[in-house]
Amino acid sequence: MDAAVILTALADLAPAGAERVLDVAAGSRPLVWLPEPHRGPLNGHLDRLAAQDALHRDERILRRGLAFLVGGADIDGVRRRIRLPLLAQPVRLERGRGGYRVVPAGDLEMTSLIEDRDLAARLEAAPGLAGRVG
Repeated sequence: MDAAVILTALADLAPAGAERVLDVAAGSRPLVWLPEPHRGPLNGHLDRLAAQDALHRDERILRRGLAFLVGGADIDGVRRRIRLPLLAQPVRLERGRGGYRVVPAGDLEMTSLIEDRDLAARLEAAPGLAGRVG
């Protein structure tokens, strides 16, 4: 049997449509805007995120989002809010004297909404992306 046929059949059976996250701040998921992508101030929001990260150390639950898509869209006849980074990277928060340092904990990930995989791979590999400026 051809592996592509099996994978296509499994993909058709998977409930991917209902699991797609279009609003990363919906429900109890916090969204924190940082003044700089590599640093954050000492405050209650980041303290809670750092504590959750420490509790789930093996899961890498925190993400730094880059190039957000924000707005609304009609999906299956229902108006949905969209707040989604096109690029995300797993991060850790390291507490220091003046605030938190945002430290990469994995590779950049392109959203699955970009269906052209060649374009997504080129965007993920762009030089200097998510790196320090200056």
